[in-house]
Amino acid sequence: MKPLAVDVTAGKFAGWQQLSDVNFNEHVGPFYHRINEDGKVHCAFPTKRKTLNNNNVVHGGALLTFADYCLYVIASTYAECSVVTVTLNGEFAGPVEAEAIVEASGHVFSAGRSLIFARGLCTVGERHVLNFSGVLKRIKRPTLSALEPRKAEERI
Repeated sequence: MKPLAVDVTAGKFAGWQQLSDVNFNEHVGPFYHRINEDGKVHCAFPTKRKTLNNNNVVHGGALLTFADYCLYVIASTYAECSVVTVTLNGEFAGPVEAEAIVEASGHVFSAGRSLIFARGLCTVGERHVLNFSGVLKRIKRPTLSALEPRKAEERI
């Protein structure tokens, strides 16, 4: 099972995919990904003015949100199930200007029954801008009934 995604059919990223129904990613992004024939995940983030900080470079939080997106796609593709982030680590190596395209790739370097360890690298052109790594936990997607509010006595 690949991550729940929709195909991009027009524009510069036609042929890529985006995760569906992830409102926060849509607010910060857009973020895109594709899975190459060899199974390697490649992600892209075309930055916009809305992601800039007071120094007129892309805010670190926007880059970490993109790194989290990448880790999700990498780990869920590897595990063939949904995952949630347990930890996310990032080391910034350089600024990203507005209108730049940040690209990322990465891989799973260890996995157990429950936890998946992955890492990756973000670049702008040939320039390294962020190392990232994380631990993700395999989960079963909750059903809608599991998301409905319960009475206090049902939670005990």
